[in-house]
Amino acid sequence: MRNLFAASLCITAAALGCSAGSDSPLSEQIGALSVPALGAYCGQTFGCQIGEVCNIPACLSPPCSRLGICELQTVYDDRPIIPIPDNDANGITRDIRVEAHGRSIASVSIRTSLTHTYRGDLKVVLTSPSGTTKVLQNRNGMSSKKFVLSFPDDTTFAGEYATGPWTLWVSDLLAADTGTLNEWRLVFAFSNEQACVLGQARSDGCNTCTCSDGTWDCTHFACSVTSSGDRTSCE
Repeated sequence: MRNLFAASLCITAAALGCSAGSDSPLSEQIGALSVPALGAYCGQTFGCQIGEVCNIPACLSPPCSRLGICELQTVYDDRPIIPIPDNDANGITRDIRVEAHGRSIASVSIRTSLTHTYRGDLKVVLTSPSGTTKVLQNRNGMSSKKFVLSFPDDTTFAGEYATGPWTLWVSDLLAADTGTLNEWRLVFAFSNEQACVLGQARSDGCNTCTCSDGTWDCTHFACSVTSSGDRTSCE
């Protein structure tokens, strides 16, 4: 499947000098990739759906294609840089909406960056779409400035479905010291490889795909792509 995909992708890039032979820089890059998770062709500004990212192979030597493949999004960020109300038990909440195409969680790496003059004032809780909570900070620590709460490969949410709103709650429970929520990040590792539901279909002009055995089976059409990554036409 991987070789067929490499040859197929090179067809779309023929106008940019790509060939399916072993000497092709693009062919070498594609050969080093795993079989695409979702499989649809994409560019910087087209092709992927919510919960997917376009993986465009790095260009080792020109000429190279500007086409990539849609893969499941695993990294979600929120960078609000907003003040945390002082001495307010209600605090602030922020949501990240995750679309994982029916996959369940093996682990989640959690990273939260805050600035506060006394971190011992703070309580920070993450809640999954299923309602499971993890306390990231519970009024521990002393004087501080900018600090990071980091939980790599956490299994608190293992077995749950990732799709839905993930909510971060931050509360300052004592007066005087103040601070901000700068950013937070979730990085998912999924426990199964099902990327779609049997019988599901998708089409965007350059791809016609149907779901077979939990993965996308795609028919691709040659696409013209501009230097900025925009699709101009398909055949």
